[in-house]
Amino acid sequence: MVMEDFDEARRQAETAVYVREAFANYEVNNMLTGEILALVAMYSDSDFAAEAKRDLEVVQKTVQAFKANVWTNGGLQRQVASMPKAASYCGDLGVTTETFGNKTLIHMQDKATGANISLLGFMDQSTPEEEFVMGIQSIKGTVAGVVGLIGSITLLSDACRVRMAPLFPQRNILPLGF
Repeated sequence: MVMEDFDEARRQAETAVYVREAFANYEVNNMLTGEILALVAMYSDSDFAAEAKRDLEVVQKTVQAFKANVWTNGGLQRQVASMPKAASYCGDLGVTTETFGNKTLIHMQDKATGANISLLGFMDQSTPEEEFVMGIQSIKGTVAGVVGLIGSITLLSDACRVRMAPLFPQRNILPLGF
């Protein structure tokens, strides 16, 4: 019993060191990653997660603007409704979607900056309006890089140049201007 208590205490101490180091690294490199996303979810009330939490809130607000302006009102949801997989590319920017049931995975990337974000959305049947709920599934990049990526996709959508096409096996993908 004493050895088990010691092992548990050691594991907790190692976890605490790992978490603090991860957030300390974030403060230095400001790189949002899936790891930081998960750690913020687990330690959102801690002081050492505050900066990353604020940055993720900025990205989440941008995601909600994307949802309203591009996905819902911009027609992207209608474009991909009948396509299980779809894609659109313009230069270094790309958007791919995969729909399964009432869920859609939207992946955006900027090859020039390396920024990318995946959003998972689903139709919430519990609300009368059947609201499409959308959140961050994975992320890589600085706040400026990810927000800039989403902003660029939004601007292209506003210019009516986002056109999704069915995505076939990798060998058949053709770049599409949007």
